[in-house]
Amino acid sequence: MVWKPFCESYAALDVKNYNAVHTDDVIRATPWGIRVGDEFKNHNIERFKANKEKGINRTIELWFEHRISTPLVSYEVGYYKVTYQDDGKTKNSFGRFHCVIKKENGIWKIAQDWDTNKINGVEVTEKDWSKGTPLVFE
Repeated sequence: MVWKPFCESYAALDVKNYNAVHTDDVIRATPWGIRVGDEFKNHNIERFKANKEKGINRTIELWFEHRISTPLVSYEVGYYKVTYQDDGKTKNSFGRFHCVIKKENGIWKIAQDWDTNKINGVEVTEKDWSKGTPLVFE
């Protein structure tokens, strides 16, 4: 499964393993722009390094609204919750994502990742998050 190493490496600021769960030609789209392949992975190196230097602690949780799969490709839509420290206070941010996951050499990897913190101009909140059940990893 791709989601356990994704969440673990995101929380640990482990950019090597975080980048490894993405295809080499990954497309990452957000309201702030599109990054493809090496541009995305190099941006992660910079971002994770800056977060480590700032002592950022964070976790990410996911739940899925829709999942459609074949043996080699999966399209997954869901919600995320990022918990982090800001000025000594624990805060949360929420959003919705759409991902295409592809199996490469027997390993599932994220090939396309889109997310936003607004749907139709309305911010994604705890209310949206609370509609689902987060993944639990064993």
